[in-house]
Amino acid sequence: MYDNGFDAVKTITTDTGFSIAATPDHKFRVLTEENEYCWRKARDIDSSDSIVLKRGSYIDRGEACNLDVSERENIHFRSDQNLRLPERMSPELAVLLGFYVGDGHLNTTNGVELAVDAEYPETAKRLIELGEHVFGVTATTEEKANCVLVSIGGQHVTRFFEDNGWEKSSRTACIPDEFLDSSEEITRAFLRGLFEADGTASRKVELATTSETLAKQVQTVLLSLNIVFKRDEKPLPSYHDRNSSPEEESPIFNLRGLNKAQDKKFLDEIGFINKSTDIELKESSYRKDKYPPSVVDAVRETEGYYENCDRSIKNKVNDAKRRSGLTYNLLQTVEEHTEEPVTVGGRELSALFVDTVESVDGGVAYTKDISVPSNNTYVANGFVTHNTTSMVGNTTGGCEPIYNVAYYKNVSDDVQGDEMLVEFDDYFLRVLEENDIDVGAVKQEAQEQMAENEFDGVDGLTTVPDAVGELFVTTGDLSAKEHAGVQTSCQEGVDSAISKTVNAPNSSTLEDAKEVFEYIYNHGGKGVTYYRDGTRSKQVLTTRAQNTEFAEMDEAEVVQEIEEIFGSIEGFLEHETVRDHLDQELESVLGGEREDRYAEKKPRPDQLHGVTQRIDTGYGKLYVTINEDPTTGEPFELFANTGHSGGFTNSFTDALAKTISVALRSGVDPYEIVDKLQGIRSPKVAWDKGEQINSIPDAFGTALRRYLDDEVDKTYPDQATLEETAGDNEREHDAPDASLDEPTGPETDGGAAAAGDAGVEADQQSIIDAGESPECPECGALSLYYSEGCKTCESCGWSEC
Repeated sequence: MYDNGFDAVKTITTDTGFSIAATPDHKFRVLTEENEYCWRKARDIDSSDSIVLKRGSYIDRGEACNLDVSERENIHFRSDQNLRLPERMSPELAVLLGFYVGDGHLNTTNGVELAVDAEYPETAKRLIELGEHVFGVTATTEEKANCVLVSIGGQHVTRFFEDNGWEKSSRTACIPDEFLDSSEEITRAFLRGLFEADGTASRKVELATTSETLAKQVQTVLLSLNIVFKRDEKPLPSYHDRNSSPEEESPIFNLRGLNKAQDKKFLDEIGFINKSTDIELKESSYRKDKYPPSVVDAVRETEGYYENCDRSIKNKVNDAKRRSGLTYNLLQTVEEHTEEPVTVGGRELSALFVDTVESVDGGVAYTKDISVPSNNTYVANGFVTHNTTSMVGNTTGGCEPIYNVAYYKNVSDDVQGDEMLVEFDDYFLRVLEENDIDVGAVKQEAQEQMAENEFDGVDGLTTVPDAVGELFVTTGDLSAKEHAGVQTSCQEGVDSAISKTVNAPNSSTLEDAKEVFEYIYNHGGKGVTYYRDGTRSKQVLTTRAQNTEFAEMDEAEVVQEIEEIFGSIEGFLEHETVRDHLDQELESVLGGEREDRYAEKKPRPDQLHGVTQRIDTGYGKLYVTINEDPTTGEPFELFANTGHSGGFTNSFTDALAKTISVALRSGVDPYEIVDKLQGIRSPKVAWDKGEQINSIPDAFGTALRRYLDDEVDKTYPDQATLEETAGDNEREHDAPDASLDEPTGPETDGGAAAAGDAGVEADQQSIIDAGESPECPECGALSLYYSEGCKTCESCGWSEC
């Protein structure tokens, strides 16, 4: 682990309110549109990406933690002799602590004071019982305007809470560390007390708090218990805290079950102290627990899917692919029928919560660099992650030695210049101050040496006494093998993989790296990162002001440097990395001179067989003819007709059909075409063979999907031309079109006719503005107008009502 100081970070927030801050190169697991479960750097994550969080990741330590009971020494003979201070955490104390964090405070005389809503006297009674069970004393009560104040233990319990670090205000409230490293039973007990104090259960489960930290922690802990809650932020009500200044005001952070299923899971597995869990939950709240449509391919590949899942399940899965995604409930149904887990990238899908990124914001935070092997992951704030997470507070760097007492820190893409900041080790500066050493003089000397590339660590600083300098062992003081020894020593007592960066000098060789890798392997290490100083064009941490190897060199110096590293110019040019780079440069130079190449359209045979389908749409009947390739049996081209000549709908339909035909003849996967077309919506829908047809593009997708899934008869009767197909539609409406031969109504004078035309045109424009077609679905004429609120055709008399 490395101390990176303050660094640029990206804060990722999801639709359900989960958030995490990380350095731009930090990696997170995402699900792509191609269903790839892969790493993506924070800098490359955009809003609407599907990011992966881990369900049920709670690690049950199986035991309760020890508590600070030093206050026992202050209990004198005048104190209640029954008073006891517990040495270890327990579920009963956890419930009290949860309620205290939600709606309690410390009183120097009365002890812990818990405010209980007057409507819940049974809750007050239960808290009194718990106080007597944990502390051995009987609590006192005092009735207030809207609550009952339960006071437990007196001054010694107050000090006991303070000694264990549990003092708080409403805005600084958080989950005590004891519950983040405790048994699952104790953590659930804490949440039960917290929700009893600040939670509600009326149609849905909610928690409200003014502490953002507490809201984030509770949401993350619930996810680790496989319960998904959504977090959002609301301003304080106008009547709240009217006497406070704007600076003192803070929003309310709400947590709510993602949906009814998650609410029920909370009530069944955590619940409240006394508030009834027998409530009528709302059918839905906020959103469904869904995976993106891309996971459907993984569902279909699950062993036993086609054999054990009935048609109704398969239809739902197919619909999930075409629509908005696969629900968690449907996933569980598939796994119940197949008795096999659905996996993505080797991970069980049901163990993952896939959320949509809402925003990615830049900022600065204090960071630590955690070195993790590429095949290892961990969970941070619920996110499946790898590498450098943002950590608040200047904490220890673990088993790593410090990089140096002073170094340059790159904070942007600038390699050298204004963005190169000199950082000093915090502990080093504090030691200087404690020993009355001139900190300013030490800083000045170090900066001058670094600017001239002469800095050789603390040993080269004349302003620092040897007695102080010898205290600071830095990365450069250890050999690569000694770095490896530090890691393997720590690994002995840890089951999970520990990885640290072996910082080798610039002069290290391939044999040195080989020796370290073998040492790590032979001494029980599970992963390692090996870095040779100066091998990156921009190094994050360095003591050299010249942080680019060749940037400021003249030609002779460059040649000399190349010959020292590669032996000769020829060796440099023959190096694999150099050749790859030159090939890329050559490709970019010559790329503009080559003609763009596109897929070639297959030639059309003289004779094709096809099938025509009739599909009802909101804009009339659509006739879709699909011809197939006689050699492969695959769809070759597609024609369509609405039965009307001219007009908006027919021209749009014809254009889309020709585009689909070009795609099919150019080798585009027809299933990909189906996925892109199905689900497109329009203002008017219809039903065809039990399926909702949302638009004409949706009808095209449905027709092609039915053809591919063999849901249509392919006996190939005599071919019908498009004109004959259209003729069938005309025969279907064999009544003569009165609009062609007869006037639509009695003639009027010119003024009346002009007014009528103007009214129709106005109605047509309003129909277009509403996003609908002004074309009559019966006769195709552009003569729709509103009659008593219903669209009516002036030509044929068709009425929407």
